[in-house]
Amino acid sequence: MTVVSAIAAIVGCLGAVLILLLLVPIEVVARAEVRPTRLDASAAASWGLGVAGLQATPRDGIQVRLLGRDVARWRSTAQSPEPVSTPAPKERSRGWRPTLGFVRSVLKRTVRTVRPRARLSGHLGTGDPSESATLFVALAASRHWLPTLDTEHLHVDWLDATMDVQGQVEGTLWPAAIAWIVATELIKTRQSSRT
Repeated sequence: MTVVSAIAAIVGCLGAVLILLLLVPIEVVARAEVRPTRLDASAAASWGLGVAGLQATPRDGIQVRLLGRDVARWRSTAQSPEPVSTPAPKERSRGWRPTLGFVRSVLKRTVRTVRPRARLSGHLGTGDPSESATLFVALAASRHWLPTLDTEHLHVDWLDATMDVQGQVEGTLWPAAIAWIVATELIKTRQSSRT
């Protein structure tokens, strides 16, 4: 085996890995449950049918899994924040504004490519029939404005103040689409900074 063929084999393997990373989707799921006495939430992302994954909950922290095994775990350490003295306000720098605009644009385009699907279920009521009617109309209108939001199993309680709601949002991230979005936004930003 010559040096050239060894380099070609390495470049070919790296190219195959890069194509695999870009073409295998990332599945993302976020869940929340809201009750009067408790709020529970979790988020998870998996790549390659569960080959690699990430799960986060407020109670358990962040957990990284590879091939079904825990690889790393970070637990949240809830400590009371120490009081911080606030310094005198300074003149604002405008250096972050282009960066924030870039991040906002990338996130907006990424959410459009994800096409998130959301589902709400449970019981929700304000205790006042007129306010509950407003809530009912808002939920009915949301079905028209957000066709991927399923509120069929979210029931409005007209007379009692109640909150027992479960929600789930899921979507698919395509790494190739995200790479394309970031690349085109970088090109736009570079072109606008030259003019």
